[in-house]
Amino acid sequence: MANQIIVLLTTLMMLFTFCNLDEDPSPLITSPLLPDTLYKPLDPVDMSNAVVVGDGTAQSCTEEAIRKAIETADTILCNCGASPPTIQIQREIVLSKDLVFDGGSITFDGGSKTRTFRKEPAANQAAGLSFIIQNCSFTNGLGDSLGGAIYNRTFGTFTAINVSFSNNRCAVLETPDWGGGAVYSLLQREVIFSNCTFTNNSGANGGAIGGIGNSMTIINCSFENNRATGKGGGADVGPTGKGGIGGAIYIDNVNINGINAYLRIAGSSFKGNRSNDHAGALFTYFIAGSGSSALIDRCLFSNNAEQVTKAGAIYHQNGTLLLANSTFTGNRTPTQGAGLWTHGAQSIITNSTFHDNAVTKENGLGGAYCLSQGSSQITHCTFANNSSTHFAAAIMNSGTLTIVNTLFYNNTLDYTATNHNAWAGVTINKGSTLSDGSGNMQWPISYQSPNNTMVTDEWLNENPNVMQDDAQLQSLADNGGPTLTMALPSGSPAINKGVTNPAIPIDQRGESRDASPDIGAFEF
Repeated sequence: MANQIIVLLTTLMMLFTFCNLDEDPSPLITSPLLPDTLYKPLDPVDMSNAVVVGDGTAQSCTEEAIRKAIETADTILCNCGASPPTIQIQREIVLSKDLVFDGGSITFDGGSKTRTFRKEPAANQAAGLSFIIQNCSFTNGLGDSLGGAIYNRTFGTFTAINVSFSNNRCAVLETPDWGGGAVYSLLQREVIFSNCTFTNNSGANGGAIGGIGNSMTIINCSFENNRATGKGGGADVGPTGKGGIGGAIYIDNVNINGINAYLRIAGSSFKGNRSNDHAGALFTYFIAGSGSSALIDRCLFSNNAEQVTKAGAIYHQNGTLLLANSTFTGNRTPTQGAGLWTHGAQSIITNSTFHDNAVTKENGLGGAYCLSQGSSQITHCTFANNSSTHFAAAIMNSGTLTIVNTLFYNNTLDYTATNHNAWAGVTINKGSTLSDGSGNMQWPISYQSPNNTMVTDEWLNENPNVMQDDAQLQSLADNGGPTLTMALPSGSPAINKGVTNPAIPIDQRGESRDASPDIGAFEF
């Protein structure tokens, strides 16, 4: 077993190679499968040699003083006293050089008429321009169609540390690719957000963050009540496609001029974000066959919603996806994949909880997860209280699916809907390409059919080794660890019933598993 775990970890680390701003291997975030998982937010940049704006009073920190400092210096610290001011920005600040800016807790207010910063294209694509900003806030910014507070144009790097973005937006409400209500980045070698908050921002796509052709890292950030305001989807759907994708984040074409790129999100929360077309919280589109990859670990996706098509929380297409130690709860979509929707991707999903996610309109599929083409290996996960209106309340599978040590509990069809089909599979759809890797359990096993008879769930007939017993699963709660989980009580038949090959050595909370592991994301 130890050798198998080492092989698995080695494979995953080859898939998810982490790089710093200098493009040297540097694991900011260690493997989510190790007990000592560490997410280290970036420390603020040392400003001991900075040019100082302000004399310790709020009155000394003005837009004019900041502009003059930027003209002559590349490292700037604002010293504005114990009550830092809100600075009303009259026109955007254009950057044509590298800049490190520490706001000293000031707030930039765009007055709903201008964004604050625009980083210009770099003459040298390989070097680019570096923009680091920390310890400040942006509110009421207004971009044209790109970046309500900050717009990073082609080439270079961007880093935000301890920055708050609220009520920023893009003026153009409907456009197929643009957006980024707070920040938009284009063809950046690396974009990093560490300890940042995004609240009530809006853009055509990506209510908080938008971008094309970037590598991106998001550590310990929160996204709440952001909106993708366009309608009709992307440019590939024709003249009616005018955005509305990615309520919090829209990331397109994850590939930098033919160079493999990555997305990594750790220790972050997504709550109450909304989109009009695809992905209530997070939209990611990777170039097929490029080798680009995504890591999502120790994150919460709660009460996000997509209004028209699919993916209440996450839409992920192509590339590889490692999803671990995360919780999806209360997410909604009308049609498919209220928690997660993947297409053409190779996904590894471990130690995650899918709870109370639902598709809400007729013919709904995949209450928790919709796998469209591609493959997915699900290990030590919990699917509970999810629902759909037609079939597949937990997982709609039209790809290649492997399930190990996973618990399915009280996933149901919504019998208030006008259309449902228990014979097609309540928990997982009938006839799916599925490998039962052992250690799986479901309850209940029988459901009411459309003609009011009780039938055994179809995927259980096709996979008779699935254990059929009441795990007595407890309500979603804070049971320790970084995300909410559903505990097994003493005496649960799911305890010690998992298989050891493969098994994950820790549970969703980071607690060690026994030699005989439990079924699901929680280890008793």
